[in-house]
This record gives sequence, C-alpha cells and structure tokens, in this order.
Amino acid sequence: KGRDDLTGDDFLRIVFDINEINQDIRAMRELITRVLRMSNKMQTIDPKKEDTLELLVTSLESTISRIAMESRKIAKLEMENFTEGSIPDRYKVPFKDIAIQLIKNSLIHGIEHEQERREANKQPFGTLKFNIENSGDGRFIFKYRDDGTGLNIEKIKAKAVEMGIYKMAEVETLQTGEVAKLIFNDSFSTADTTTEHAGRGQGMSLIKEIVSKHKGKMKFSFARGKYFEMSIEFP
Repeated sequence: KGRDDLTGDDFLRIVFDINEINQDIRAMRELITRVLRMSNKMQTIDPKKEDTLELLVTSLESTISRIAMESRKIAKLEMENFTEGSIPDRYKVPFKDIAIQLIKNSLIHGIEHEQERREANKQPFGTLKFNIENSGDGRFIFKYRDDGTGLNIEKIKAKAVEMGIYKMAEVETLQTGEVAKLIFNDSFSTADTTTEHAGRGQGMSLIKEIVSKHKGKMKFSFARGKYFEMSIEFP
C-alpha cells in the first residue's frame, strides 16, 4: 500500500492465499453436505437395529469426511450391491474394520490433493468404491478400489532399506509384486511423519491379520498414478 511501484509478482502471494481459501471453502461445503446427509440418515435409522447397513455406510462416510478434511483432500464413497443381508452377520465387524483401514490408507497415501488431480486430468475428488460380489456358494467376497496414485514402488524400496529389512542391493533384485507386499509388514509405513492416521504401519498389517483370522484370502493390484484395488474373500 505504501509502495510507489508495483509488479505482477507482488500480487502472487495474494493469488496463492485466495486459491488456498477457495480449496478450504470447497472442502467445508463437501463436509457440510455429508453431515446433512448423515443427519437425514440417522433420523430414519431404527434404534432397535444397531447394526443396520445404513449405520455402516454412515460410519464409513463419517470416516472419509473427517480424514479428508484433516488432509485437505476431497473424496466420496461409492457402494455397489450393498443391501440388507448382503454382508453375513459374522463378517459385519471384520468388514467394517477392514473398510476403515482401506479408507485411511487411500486418503493418506493414495488420493491426491485437488490440484494434483486436476493436473492429472482426474476429477477433483477421489472415489473410494466398495463392491460386494455374489459368489452363489455362501462365500462373502468384496472388492475395494480407489482412483488415486497406486503404490509408489521406489518409495517402498527406500523404506525397506531404511528399516533394515533389505539392503539396497537386495531390494533391487525383488520383483514388483514382492516389493508391494511389504506394505503388509508390521510397522511398515511410507508416511513421512507419524499422525493419528498414518506413520505407525498398522493399517495394512491389521487387514492381513483380520483376513487370516477368519481364514480368508486377499489379493491386490495397482497401476501407478491410476488406482489401487483389493479383493477379499471369506469362506
């Protein structure tokens, strides 16, 4: 205000600040929309049915809203073939525990920030999708997929060397699939800092533990910059 000469560069900081404010506003609007949606759902839930599908979906949406807000990201939940009875009673708790860990992993490690997604020609919001498959023989099968960055193999290698799991020469001889499986090791995390939701290396190892406990099977795939997908089958 007190300068005689100004250039365009003098206004760059203002532009950056406005852009950051706009991102915060968009995230807040998304959160408000989700809160209103959850409020409407909660009003229709029968209190006598504590473990209804609606309550499960509401819980997952709440998890997404909270972590996305904290990490300054935008994401939405999609659920296909989910109806009352589609999840066997004995697997409702394991499914919820696994779903929450998958959501956390995607929002912390996979889903990009809005500007990154736009630059990659993606929708500004990430999509976290669950799909239940009808096996026809009593098995419970579901798939999960996010449209984030996939796994960063080089970062996983570097972390494995840092943790002393492998030496550099050893890790370079591993196949991509062998490196990717390291994310299920106890205490393994590629997060740069430890927070409430990341850095402890418990999320993916917990999924492995739950699947093993219930004698299930799991497999996963990914494409760098495109997606991460996991399929889990319970007997």
